Order: sequence, then C-alpha cells, then structure tokens
Amino acid sequence: MRAAFEAFLKILLVLVVALIFAHFAPAVAMPLAVVLALILAVAALVVMVGGIAGAAVLFAALLTAVVLAAALSPIWIPVAVILGIIWLIKKLSSSPAQPAKTA
Repeated sequence: MRAAFEAFLKILLVLVVALIFAHFAPAVAMPLAVVLALILAVAALVVMVGGIAGAAVLFAALLTAVVLAAALSPIWIPVAVILGIIWLIKKLSSSPAQPAKTA
C-alpha cells in the first residue's frame, strides 16, 4: 500500500512540475530562441570570413562548451533549480501593487 502511495506522489509531483514548466515555457523559450539565433548568426559570419578553418574552430569551441556544461551539470542544475524555486516563491508571495491615490 505504501509503495502505491509513493508512486502516486511521484506521478503527482511530475504533473505539477510539468504544469509549472508549461506555464513558464514562453518566458523560457524566447530567450533561448534569441540566443540560438545569435549563435547561428555568429556561426554564419565565421564560416563566411574564415572558411573551413573558421568552421573547424567554431565547431571545436562549441564542442568544448558542451563538454564543459555537461561536466559541470552536477553543480549548475541544482543551483538553477534552487534559484527558480526562490524566484517562484518571491513572485507568488509578493502582493499586487496598490494603485496611486489621486487627490
């Protein structure tokens, strides 16, 4: 009985996290889209100016960044989660602004 309840709680937690992510997805997706567009623009510029050598250097730099991000993920993923939870709590607990009173 206890295992079934724990499974239910895990499923409920996943659903809550999915709903929170779906609610904030546009706020997350837009900056990522802008960053991706900038990366693609810089990549196109490097390939135009540097040719194959420029493309190789760009590929090596991107590969290094991906490996570094993967190696440091045990550090930055929990930090990002904690900062996100703090931000969410602050946003939900702040009272709405009071309108200015006119005389």
